[in-house]
Parts: sequence; C-alpha cells; structure tokens
Amino acid sequence: MSRLGVSIGDVNGIGIEILIKAFKSLKPILMKHRLIIFGDYYHINYYLKKFKGKIKPGDFPVFIDYTGKDSRIPGVYEVSPLNLNPDYQPEPGTISKVAGEIAYESITTASNEIKKKNIDSLVTLPIAKESIRLTGCDKTGHTTILEDYFKKRITMVFMSKVLNVVLITIHLPINRVSESITVNAITQKVKLVYNFFSRRNKKLRFLLLALNPHAGENGLLGYEEKRVIIPAVKRLTAAGLNISGPKPPDTAFTRNNISQYDFFICMYHDQGLIPFKMLTEFNACQVSVGLDFVRTSVSHGTGFDIAGKGIASPESFIYAVMKNIELIK
Repeated sequence: MSRLGVSIGDVNGIGIEILIKAFKSLKPILMKHRLIIFGDYYHINYYLKKFKGKIKPGDFPVFIDYTGKDSRIPGVYEVSPLNLNPDYQPEPGTISKVAGEIAYESITTASNEIKKKNIDSLVTLPIAKESIRLTGCDKTGHTTILEDYFKKRITMVFMSKVLNVVLITIHLPINRVSESITVNAITQKVKLVYNFFSRRNKKLRFLLLALNPHAGENGLLGYEEKRVIIPAVKRLTAAGLNISGPKPPDTAFTRNNISQYDFFICMYHDQGLIPFKMLTEFNACQVSVGLDFVRTSVSHGTGFDIAGKGIASPESFIYAVMKNIELIK
C-alpha cells in the first residue's frame, strides 16, 4: 500500500475543485492506497459548500484527519492541516500573496514528509507563479521549488496514453532558448529519462526535434542543429540509446511517428506542449524525473478563468494519481 502526498496548490484556482470531483473515480484506489492532502479544512470546506449541490451524495468525498503513517481508514481522503492563514477565505480566480503562502507551505511540508519517509510519493495540484512571487520566494514553480529543496536537477516529462513529451528548456522567453540548449543539456536530460523509464521498457525509442524550421536547412535557417542537436544525437547513439533526429517540428507529430516513438524530445515549452495538449486534452500528467521519489502533477495550470464555476475537469488529477501509483510499483 502506497502513501501519496497531495499538495493543495493555489486555493484560488481549480485545484480543490478537481480534488473533490476526483473522489468518485479514485474511491476504489483509496481502498488500496492512501492520499494525504497537505492543506486546511477551512479552504477545502469553502469548495465543499460551494459544490455540494452539484455532486451526488454517494460521490461526495470524505475527509478525515491524517494522524500518522500507521493509521488508515480505507476509502477516504486524509488531511494533514497546515494551520496557516485560518481567516483567509478563498477568492476564486484571484492572484494573492496569502494563497501563494499556502501553496508554498503545502509543497514544502509535503517535501519534508517525503524526507522523513512518512509518505512515499507526491502529487501536486497547480500553483500560480505570480502568487508565489508575492511571498518573496524567487523559486516560483513546483519544479524549481523541488530542485532547490532536494538539491536535484529535474527533467519535465509530460505523459499520456497517446504521447510522451520531454522538455529540454522549460519556462524561458523564446529569445533565450537558443543559448540554453547545449549538447550536455540534451544528453543529460535524455539519459535521465532513459535511466528512469528503461527499468520498465529496455527498448525505448526517442525522437529529437529540431529547433529551426526545416531542421535548419544545413545552416541556412540556423546553426543549432549542426552545432548542438546533431552532436547530441551522435553522443546518445554512441551511448547505446535508440534515438533519431533532428526532426523538423512541423512533421514530427504524425500518427506514424507517434506509433513508433516512446518519447519526443522538444527544445522548448510550446514546441512540445501545443501538440501534446491538442492530442491528450486533460487525460495526461507531468512526471518529474531526477528526484529520488515519484512526483506527478496535473498537466494544466490554476485555471483562474474558470475557478469557482464548477466546470473544471478532474481528469488530469485522476491520471496523475494513477500514473504515480504505476511508477512507484
């Protein structure tokens, strides 16, 4: 039986809503595994009251206090209170310093429980970088917060039943992407992904995307392919990996390629995530490779534009929990 920690995310976003909605689908899982939520009842109760009339009584989640690693009541969510900002009422769709403090406290408390081995893995609900920034913290995303806390380098992998995408660079302005992709960065990230997933599949196939249109046209449209990407492919091939590329991005995500390759290695955020989200919608999650434990996350953000309206889909959170359990086996 696994113990999965869940960080509460930004209480002004859709995180608590999708947590509540996911209960019906996750109830069979909760009979075999534990979900321990690092958050406070007064924020959860705000959304429970808000959505109570929209959820069938039998599908309504049950929350109890988390009292220790040896205690368990099957079929419920367990809550480990933060006792932070008890007077704060969620303001759906709003950037807030208080919400940032709650989100940061949740992820660091859960991380500490990982270190103490009180939980086995982590599922994160979405946070707002602007809210975290208001707290004075210069690490504004889950990835950078976890990298700093555990002193590890993380590679972001987006996974679904249809397509898996690896990002070489993450949240960078487009004019900084070229300077940030190096032979070492590409080879290290791809090897990290290979080492993590080859425990389950020794015959992984990777497709490495070009940065420039037409893969640079032999230098006419850019030199990154000749100077960086092709040498990285050669180095990874010499290391024994089955990798192809650089592939022009506009022809990479064909049905044939998707059926052939296990991972698409993308140079920057939108190059990978636009096709990924078009093809997978919400039935997908993110996996952080490089930590000593499994961390999965929803594949979307806080959804401030729909927060509090009761229309958010829980599918990505459900998938993140299922994938987390699959990967810790």
